[in-house]
Amino acid sequence: MTFSDVADRIGLSAPSVTYYFKKKENLAEAVLDRGLDELHSHALSAASFATPDTRVEQFLRLELKSLARAHRGEAARRAHIGELRALEEPMGSRLNRRYVEIFRLVRGFFGTDSSESERAANIVKAHLLLDNIYAMPNWLRFYSSGDFDRVRSRMMELFRNGLMPSGGQWNSHQLSCSDVEPAAEKEQDAFLRSATKLINARGYRGASVDRIASDLQVTKGSFYHHNEAKDDLVLQCFDRTYLRITHVQRAVEKEDWTCADKLRSAMHKLLEIQLNGEEPFLRTASLQLLPLEIKGGALERSARITRRFTNLVIDGITEGSFRPVDPLLAGQALTVAINTARDLRHWSKPEFDVSAIPLIESALGTGIV
Repeated sequence: MTFSDVADRIGLSAPSVTYYFKKKENLAEAVLDRGLDELHSHALSAASFATPDTRVEQFLRLELKSLARAHRGEAARRAHIGELRALEEPMGSRLNRRYVEIFRLVRGFFGTDSSESERAANIVKAHLLLDNIYAMPNWLRFYSSGDFDRVRSRMMELFRNGLMPSGGQWNSHQLSCSDVEPAAEKEQDAFLRSATKLINARGYRGASVDRIASDLQVTKGSFYHHNEAKDDLVLQCFDRTYLRITHVQRAVEKEDWTCADKLRSAMHKLLEIQLNGEEPFLRTASLQLLPLEIKGGALERSARITRRFTNLVIDGITEGSFRPVDPLLAGQALTVAINTARDLRHWSKPEFDVSAIPLIESALGTGIV
């Protein structure tokens, strides 16, 4: 987003925009503020309902109604919440405090925090609900806005009952596969790790060349000696994450387990890496923030990961080890859960570790409401 692009859209000169907003960051702050206003309004409306089920459904209904307006070209789509990570101080801290207030409101959808265990479970449920909503624009483009009511209905089935049949347990086998694909050369490996860490923490725009160089304690000249450009490095990060997740998905395919056991075992391993691994996966939610010229290839790789989950859900439904659910939405929810695991490390205090895995698995298995 540049002042000149904004000015062109509204028929002004770029200097005219500075009359209203002195810096580009001030305009970005105002846009994100407006997005948080809408999110807060939806959460307040939902919180007035009587039960977790009705609160979640009202929240989802309002969010889909907003997305439908954008889908039809009647309004602009809300700025992505992930952009909060890229804002400098003091704007970043102020907007993050606003977001924390909204998050606590959503956490309250699921009941009171009468104990530490209930508080932890409610935090996980709130993360899963919000992250599923933030991911919707990535895949709703394949639907007509006339189908959004059906999407809401099918998503609520997952939120109410999860994937497991009545009385079923979310059990997994221990995978012996390595969680890391063969590494790149040592120096380049360090750049990939640093870029992944910074993108997860600050978003694509917040992970600047300066920050990556500073994190590694090297000069910008050294960065460009090893990398042609930042975008090339980011694509390598996505490729690395894609290969590592694919490695785990392929490992379960070789096992003589039910399809449900294969999926559960893969998810357990992937969640373990996100919550405890030295090198987490790059958040696929960051894909929405990539420049258009490099976005397509990364989105396709992410879609392949989701399709493999979808296929396991379809096969599990066929053999009776999963409930009959919408497999496309289930595949998306499983991909979101991997992102959520890392968000639990970023947004939640104290930070979650592998002890959160049973909470995530329970939410996937039996639903969040």
